[in-house]
Amino acid sequence: MSDAILSALKLSRGAVPESSLLPLNRELLGYLPEESQDIFARFNDTGSIATIVDEDAPMHRFLMGSWVPLSASSTPEQPLPSKDFLFYGDGICELELLLQRVSISRQTWIGVATDLERNQVFMCTTSALQRIYEQAKTRLGEHIDRLAQGVLTASFHDSTAEARLILLLTRKGK
Repeated sequence: MSDAILSALKLSRGAVPESSLLPLNRELLGYLPEESQDIFARFNDTGSIATIVDEDAPMHRFLMGSWVPLSASSTPEQPLPSKDFLFYGDGICELELLLQRVSISRQTWIGVATDLERNQVFMCTTSALQRIYEQAKTRLGEHIDRLAQGVLTASFHDSTAEARLILLLTRKGK
């Protein structure tokens, strides 16, 4: 998928507004820490993922898992960590590499973030990471469809830009 995003960016650059390409850039390269914090703060303010109505918010990037202490003083009598959410801001390239190295299942857990101040790691299942990847593919396809609708109504003064967009739209399904 990272190759497809790179191709879409290359073919679209100069033909559509840069602001329309931002979702492609963020999925490819990852979200900036301040963007991740802002998205997570909006989620926490509403209290539920389902209540966020911003169409462009990358809600598919939320992982359900648990913050687990890293200290050796944990005892078996301690209750299991409660379920929590984390905004997974790494780029698709990193996610693809990670998914290639692990077994995908609901029983396989992996640490994806650390909180050094609290000495904790965020654990989630590898199947949850796979879900992010699959949903990102769907969201990117939808975004490219929206770009295509914009292209259909645009008038081009640059025939090269128009040709690149036609190429992009015809290669989308591949």
